[in-house]
Amino acid sequence: MTDTPMSPERLRALTQDRPDIPELLKTVAEFINGVAGRSSGGERYNALCAVFLLKVVERELAASTLAAQCQMRELARLTGSEPSVTEPYAAFCASARAGKLDAQWDAVMAFALRQVIDKVRVTNPDYLEPMHREAAM
Repeated sequence: MTDTPMSPERLRALTQDRPDIPELLKTVAEFINGVAGRSSGGERYNALCAVFLLKVVERELAASTLAAQCQMRELARLTGSEPSVTEPYAAFCASARAGKLDAQWDAVMAFALRQVIDKVRVTNPDYLEPMHREAAM
C-alpha cells in the first residue's frame, strides 16, 4: 500500500524545530477556546466547532497509523485479498452482501463493531461506553 497514514513519529519529524504538529494543534485549539470564551452567539458556536474539529484531527493523527494497519490486515484476512487503497471496504461489503462471509459471521461482526468504535473514538469518544474509550491495540 502506497497511501498509508504517517506515523506519529513521522508527523513530529516534519519540521526541524518545535513546535511539532500535535503541539501546534493544541496551541491553536487553546487560542480558539479563548476566542470562544470572549464571544457569543454564532461566533462562539463557530469557535467551539473549530476547537472540536481540531481535537478530532489531533485524535486522528494519534490513532490513524496503527488502526489503519490493523484494519487492512483484518480486511485481507476476512476477504482473502489485499484491500484496495482507495476503497478498502468495497470487497468486504460486497462479500458480506453476497453471503460469502457468513461462515465467519462472528469475526465479521467483531470487525464491523471495531470499525465503528475506532471511528467514534476519533470523532467523539465521549459517546462511547467507558470500556471502549481506550484504544485496543
